[in-house]
Amino acid sequence: MSARACFRIVKARLLAAVVLFACCTQAAWAVDRQAFTFTHYDLHVVLDPAKQGMEVRGKVTVRNDSNVAQRQVVLQISSTLAWQSITVGGNALQWLGQEYTSDIDHAGSLSEAIVTLPEPIAPRATATLDLEYGGAVPRVSTRLTRIGTPEELATRSDWDQIGETFTAVRSVGYVTWFPVSMDAVSLSDGTAVFDALAAWKHRHGSTVLEVAIAPRPGVSVASNADAVADGQAGATKLTFRGLAAHVPTFVIAAFQSLERPAVSISHLAEHTSLARDYAVAAEKQAPAIIDWFGPQREKLRIIELPDLTTAPFDTGAFLFTPLRQMDPAGLQLTVAHQLVHTSFVSNRSWIQEGTAHLMQVVTREQQAGRAESLRYLDQFQPQLVQVEKAALAPADAANQGQMQPQPLASTNDELFYRSKAAFVWVMLRDLVGDDALKRAFAAYRADQDLQPGYVQSLLEAPALAGQPKRDLEWFFDDWVYRDKGLPDFRIESAYARATLLKTYTVTVTVENIGTATAEVPVLVRGKGGERMARVRVPAKGRGVVRIPFPQEPIEVVVNDGSVPEMNVDNNTFKIQTSAPSQ
Repeated sequence: MSARACFRIVKARLLAAVVLFACCTQAAWAVDRQAFTFTHYDLHVVLDPAKQGMEVRGKVTVRNDSNVAQRQVVLQISSTLAWQSITVGGNALQWLGQEYTSDIDHAGSLSEAIVTLPEPIAPRATATLDLEYGGAVPRVSTRLTRIGTPEELATRSDWDQIGETFTAVRSVGYVTWFPVSMDAVSLSDGTAVFDALAAWKHRHGSTVLEVAIAPRPGVSVASNADAVADGQAGATKLTFRGLAAHVPTFVIAAFQSLERPAVSISHLAEHTSLARDYAVAAEKQAPAIIDWFGPQREKLRIIELPDLTTAPFDTGAFLFTPLRQMDPAGLQLTVAHQLVHTSFVSNRSWIQEGTAHLMQVVTREQQAGRAESLRYLDQFQPQLVQVEKAALAPADAANQGQMQPQPLASTNDELFYRSKAAFVWVMLRDLVGDDALKRAFAAYRADQDLQPGYVQSLLEAPALAGQPKRDLEWFFDDWVYRDKGLPDFRIESAYARATLLKTYTVTVTVENIGTATAEVPVLVRGKGGERMARVRVPAKGRGVVRIPFPQEPIEVVVNDGSVPEMNVDNNTFKIQTSAPSQ
């Protein structure tokens, strides 16, 4: 062959390679990662703890939920895993593999395969792909450390791994060990990760995930799935019906089981006594939860994490946690939160998690009084103040895109639907009372909660026919439907006038320089005790309250800690006393 002919062949091959690369690159940029919904997974997982390894084979069915026919489907798994084979009907498919940066995975990136199907898939039509992939699942927290999270805190939060002494793996949002398809999101971009995960869960609410896991002899699988022996040697079949309510999670260890009427605990043999302590706490706390929310619909499930450095994780009625030595009061607080989920279910995060935190506050009050319960509630305030300030700060180059206001009714940010929701339910309790809350919880039906105002209507309903309806619109508008930030109270004036009966009337003017209206406690204190009254103070406004007091008062304090506010350093005022009028 002549040199010129060789040159032509090489040139043609280079041109073809350039064209192929350009087409693949164009496909990578143009592909619609939201086009397909994963409707069914049927996966078989083989673990290799010595190598922190996982090998997966199986089938996944995808449905085209876009409005146009699709030829490319995107499959994403953790970047610590790698694609090995993707076929349809035994025929290998062409696919472009690339690393795709996204914080839905603890490694901070994904192994993405952009797969070209044999024929375009019409809207609402499905395709079933045969997959093989594998690799390692080490304990990494790249996504957290690269945004400045201290290593110790990051690894405590992102604890997922496969190992010889500790195997515990969550799923999307932690470890993407089964295929998904989402656009890239970053933890540095406000609530983008939380919003993307919430949208994905909503979309996959009817998806069925079936996984057969074959652990080594001597250990068993504990999970928040329906689990049965599947007939394969030593394998356990896990079935997750819908991916909206729970984060699919499995833990593998030499578990023993402790079964009680209210709780089931999977624990290590050496922690049997600790498991019994948790069971006793659950049995003692269950009647109080039932009093508020009705009978248990399912047992509380506690699954031990065999590593004390891991942070507890809850999803639905399941609590994954190290078993720790705690005093009985602390254990009751721990189980109170999760027990609520066994009796009461809502599809709205601020209701689902907020009510659970409310019961922790109620439990602490029953244990040690209101002051101690409010001290417990105070742990949620510092971070809440910080993010509310960031959300309401003027947009500029420094904070643009970092945080936006988060209405409680629609937020996907845990800090809001847990921390702020805890305060909101405590304030509602103070506004309407325990009986009204219990009636609302008894009347609540998750399938009827189709509008944000549903729970407001239940709380406004009169206790008896003929009684007036409560007006809670002002509260829900400022605290639930919109994110108006927080109030900031200060006492503008306080003076006490002595009466002829040698008692006092204390008149207090409270100013709210914050941006949310609230009904706040005002406490008058003297040498012999204190008295409290409540006053509603509008945002950027004032409220006046008069409080009778049996002796000469010394000071007045606005807010006992039940209302979150921007600044609590200006809440105390020394009282001036005037002589009685003649």
